[in-house]
Amino acid sequence: MSTKGGYANKKKRYTSNIITLKPPIGKNSIKTHEDLLRDHSPFFKTALDQEWKHGAKREIKLPDDSAKVVTTYVDWLYKEQIYIDPVGDGQPDNVLYIRLYCFGEKIHLDEFCDATLTQMLYARTGVDPVPDAQCLDIV
Repeated sequence: MSTKGGYANKKKRYTSNIITLKPPIGKNSIKTHEDLLRDHSPFFKTALDQEWKHGAKREIKLPDDSAKVVTTYVDWLYKEQIYIDPVGDGQPDNVLYIRLYCFGEKIHLDEFCDATLTQMLYARTGVDPVPDAQCLDIV
């Protein structure tokens, strides 16, 4: 049986080195693939280039960012979606959304900032801010 054109052939495979992101706020280290960091963010590309020049281990310290922010970013790298659980009263966690947006600015990644704003609007209004297919057909 041929797998040509099958799901397994279409699935993205990650083969690059594993990098550890170390936020001081929160106890978790977050691991991700080097190529994702390099391909998406000039900030991380520069940080990785500097780390390797000095023979450092494969980790990047993020002294100003919480584990929740970094984990949400890494999830977005793989899934291209942002999902945040509402806070206790069912309202969106606006503080986290703002921290995510600031993180996107810090790492020079407009796509992540856009995804954060889109998800924040959706969480607040319940309406997808992206125009539907009918609107796009008109344009």
